[in-house]
Amino acid sequence: MSWQVGPEPQPQVTGENRRENKEVASNMVKIRMMRMGSKKRPFYRVMAIDERKQRDGRPLEFLGTYDPRVEPPAVKLNLEGIDGWIGKGAQLSDTVRSLVNRVRRGGNVAAATGASNSNV
Repeated sequence: MSWQVGPEPQPQVTGENRRENKEVASNMVKIRMMRMGSKKRPFYRVMAIDERKQRDGRPLEFLGTYDPRVEPPAVKLNLEGIDGWIGKGAQLSDTVRSLVNRVRRGGNVAAATGASNSNV
């Protein structure tokens, strides 16, 4: 009989194993919105953040803004930054996905930017 003490050691994730375990790493980062502004006056920042963090937690990177109170709604997104995070395996929230699609179609938004969005 063989008795085992403690859990089995896990293989170290290095080199080629990282590519095989991409599904695990891809679910760790979400691109979602953080609510800002005062009561009854919402303003949102689009950000890349660890999915386990709270809504207003510290982001990995700010990727744009969304102001729904103006007509038409003002959307400023760093599309190159968003594509970079998607390439690393980040997932978009449903709302951010619809904003990105709207900006790419060019429909009903005040402004959309590329990588030159340094004020965000």
